[in-house]
Amino acid sequence: MKQDPLYVLENSVPIDAQYYLQQQLSKPLLRSGGLMAFAQKRNTCIGCRAVLKTDAALCDFCKKRESELYQREVAYLNHLEERFSRLWTECQRSQGSLHEAVLCTSRDCPIFFMRKKVQKDLEDQQKLVSRFGW
Repeated sequence: MKQDPLYVLENSVPIDAQYYLQQQLSKPLLRSGGLMAFAQKRNTCIGCRAVLKTDAALCDFCKKRESELYQREVAYLNHLEERFSRLWTECQRSQGSLHEAVLCTSRDCPIFFMRKKVQKDLEDQQKLVSRFGW
C-alpha cells in the first residue's frame, strides 16, 4: 500500500523492500533491457563527439584540425604510457626485482588497481589513436 512519505517518516512505518524491488525497480529494468537490444554503439568524432556514420576518427567539421587533435591524443597516450611505466616499476620494486615481470595480483594493494586502471585506459587510448590511421 502506497503511503505519504511524510507520514511514513513521522510514524516510523517500515518500508516493504520486497514490494519496492519487485514493483518499482525490476519491472522498469526488465523493460529497458528489451529496449537495449535495439541500441547500437557508434563511433563519435574525437574532436567534437558528434556521432559518426563511418569508422573515421573525425567529422568533416573537425577534419581541418586533424593534426592538432592527433597530437593531443598522442600526448595523452604518452602520458598514460609513462604513468603505467612508473606503476609497473613500483610493483617490480615491491616484489624485489627490476628485471622480472610483475607477478602481483594482490587485490588489497592500491597500486595493483591503479596499474590495472591505467592499463585499461592505455589500451582504450591506443585504439582511439589508431582510428586516425597514421
